[in-house]
Amino acid sequence: MILGLPDEANLLSHAYMIDGDVDTDVECLQEYFLRLFGIEDIYQSVDVTVFDGSEVGVDEVRELVKNTVLQPYGNQKIYLFLHADKLSVSAQNALLKTIEEPAKNTVFFLLTNNSYKLLPTILSRTVTLYHNNTIQESSEEKVWVDYFLSGVFERDLIALQHALDEISSDREKSVRYLECLAERMATLLKGSYSEKDKYFYRVELLALLASVQRAMKLIRANTGVTATLDTMLLNIMEGID
Repeated sequence: MILGLPDEANLLSHAYMIDGDVDTDVECLQEYFLRLFGIEDIYQSVDVTVFDGSEVGVDEVRELVKNTVLQPYGNQKIYLFLHADKLSVSAQNALLKTIEEPAKNTVFFLLTNNSYKLLPTILSRTVTLYHNNTIQESSEEKVWVDYFLSGVFERDLIALQHALDEISSDREKSVRYLECLAERMATLLKGSYSEKDKYFYRVELLALLASVQRAMKLIRANTGVTATLDTMLLNIMEGID
């Protein structure tokens, strides 16, 4: 299962980067598109265009950009880029403007197992998703995740800062604890809520999950742990105000 994909079409973001095994990602997305849009075969649907990053040049991407203004036959026009990390720099730059300002009812999925090879400008404009690897929390990790989520739902900035201070001195520990946090949020996203609270609760969780995933990616890429966690906290507080 891919963590963070919404179960309602109107909650979809405009662009996603899925970091994992590309073949597995395609299988998961096929099931997802069938459930959400009734698309039975992504390779046969007129509303789904599939590209292989290793075979697509800048000219093909520019042609794609021109076609994004066309309306879908169904509810959503979908562009899948397999092995997106193999797109040339010029092809990624050609795609960037469209990802920044996509046409209505258009969504991009960039699939890769080497997200660090994508341009930072591409990464910053996509929502990064990962697979659910069924992480088993230790008792210490469970206490930390419970404490952090309580701080989120109570809007308790002091508690959140204290939780992050506990892990900021250890890169490996910070990634591990953020992985546990991401998995717990994915579990919450699968829960049931009243109609009154459903939209706002899901939006908050999706924004939180995106912030956590972005922080994990940056810490793995050897950016400063403390600065990354501080930015994550700022994004979280802005997203739940």
